[in-house]
Amino acid sequence: MNFLCANGHRMREGQQFCAICGEGLFSEAPIPIRAPGTPTGQNWFVVAMLVVLFPVGLYLMWRRSAWLPKTKTIVTAALAGLLVISIARGSSSPAPVSKHESAPITTLAIASDPPPPPPARSTAPAPKPKPPSPKAVAPKPVVKAPAPAPTPAAPKCHPSYSGVCLRPDSPDYDCAGGSGDGPDYVQGPFKVVGPDEYGLDRDHDGIGCE
Repeated sequence: MNFLCANGHRMREGQQFCAICGEGLFSEAPIPIRAPGTPTGQNWFVVAMLVVLFPVGLYLMWRRSAWLPKTKTIVTAALAGLLVISIARGSSSPAPVSKHESAPITTLAIASDPPPPPPARSTAPAPKPKPPSPKAVAPKPVVKAPAPAPTPAAPKCHPSYSGVCLRPDSPDYDCAGGSGDGPDYVQGPFKVVGPDEYGLDRDHDGIGCE
């Protein structure tokens, strides 16, 4: 026969209090023996706490669960190894440097640099200024003289006589068939509209060589 305490731990016959949790005897009825490591409702709660909050889960595993000591030791060693690995990874990764922290370091590095030495003064004499080059004189525009006005051609006919064409360059005209001696002759009648240079309108009636 097997006896359980109030927390479900097995107790020996005749034992009044649980050696694990200190609770009293819960039932004197025979309890069927389970195989070691068989999960119960309380064991599932312990597993859940080991995943979510492993310190509490370790406490419940050692104090409240019915797991074998070997199983408890393996679980504890595995959790301790995972904890050591996570701590080692966290310490090996460089801490991120924020922009606010890097700004003062840059300012101090710039302030610590020594100022550059002043430039050495040259003792060579200053070059003499070159004389200004003569300005190129622009050529004056060539102004062409205006072409002379064409001489108007002499009229072919004398303007004082209308109806006939008398050459203005003739020294003298006489009426044809008259007593004049020429050298040029003209046949009338015709109108005299201007000064009668050749005397062809003797009666001054405006008709020549009547």
